[in-house]
Amino acid sequence: MKKRGLLIFISDLLSDQENILKALKYFRFRHHEVIVLQVLDPEEIKFGYSGESLFVSLENKNSVFADNEEIGAEYRRLFKEFLLGYKTAFHSAA
Repeated sequence: MKKRGLLIFISDLLSDQENILKALKYFRFRHHEVIVLQVLDPEEIKFGYSGESLFVSLENKNSVFADNEEIGAEYRRLFKEFLLGYKTAFHSAA
């Protein structure tokens, strides 16, 4: 993109946070307007699963069998921290 433009980035932002932020900062440095829309499934946020589940990665097919009650609180804490990291980075770049 040689001329200034508007970049609309639609993603779940679940990839490598450092690389995503680096790419978005590059476009801001080049004076492009950047809008980020994060799209998440509500279950990714609240982790309302019960019982035991087999979780399979869509990216690499790795799987983990887990007791949802044991991991739920920690998952929600880490996910909240993950979201806060993006929120902080985006607000400081504005």
